[in-house]
Amino acid sequence: MNKNWMHFVKNIRSNEQIFHLLLLISYQENLTSEAIDYLLLNLPEKYTIDTFDLASEKVTRNDFVEWVNKLYFTNLGKSKFHFVIIKNIDLAHPSLTNSFLKIIEEPPKGIKFIFSAKSEWKTLSTIRSRSQIFYFNTFEDKDDLKQSLDILRPSDYNLFFSWIFSNSSQAQKFLENFNDQILEQIETSLTQIGKKNASLILNLDKIITKDNANIALYFLVYFFLSLATGVFNRLPLSTKKVLYKIKKSNNYQQMSLEIIKTIDKLQLSLGTNENFQIQKQNFLVRLSKIIDKFYE
Repeated sequence: MNKNWMHFVKNIRSNEQIFHLLLLISYQENLTSEAIDYLLLNLPEKYTIDTFDLASEKVTRNDFVEWVNKLYFTNLGKSKFHFVIIKNIDLAHPSLTNSFLKIIEEPPKGIKFIFSAKSEWKTLSTIRSRSQIFYFNTFEDKDDLKQSLDILRPSDYNLFFSWIFSNSSQAQKFLENFNDQILEQIETSLTQIGKKNASLILNLDKIITKDNANIALYFLVYFFLSLATGVFNRLPLSTKKVLYKIKKSNNYQQMSLEIIKTIDKLQLSLGTNENFQIQKQNFLVRLSKIIDKFYE
């Protein structure tokens, strides 16, 4: 069991300070299920539960909205809390997740949310930004995963990889044919932001392919998230140097958040049958418009 999670649950018991929204991430679904069970078993208060698994239940947007609306009228009875557990939130279509953003922001009294996902990069940024996030791996923490990757596959980018993969087996599978030069090329291209925006877009068009899209896009998410927040702990030194060098727009935080939302849309569509080249071109057009808007 994740030590941070156990400490978190212990604090809930001792301080009686309950969370609002949790996002539990692991490639191994049994680990997040065990974590949820551990939390519920250790809660001192009475509670009720609604569980929804988006991987096993086919649901229309209307059905989901109806279910969400019923939460406003939940009768807690003698219970202090009602937990809404939605598993595999990363599989949700944006129309579903957008339908309950309001209740997440302004939940009825006693309603608490627990989401689980296998992929952080496929979970909408609007969900991630509102959540307390916990990662569950076969390792105790990201440092252990990075050390394992350093042995299996020495790379300057293993710090970044340790954040996007849940365990070494998953990392090996995805990185088996991955060339780190792709990330180096993205870094070089990103130095052109605010200077040669057209060149940046053209370079990304050449670099990003269907085979490397997941990792490349997640790298872009972390880059712009770091640009917006000033927190660089998930990126290698070479990327940090790029962040320090690039020309900042007047409101680069807002620009970064808009770019992340645009990346989210492409990431969510990658699992569909849509033509990848069309998806990528639409993404690059949106990206170009956002960057140009903030560097006018």
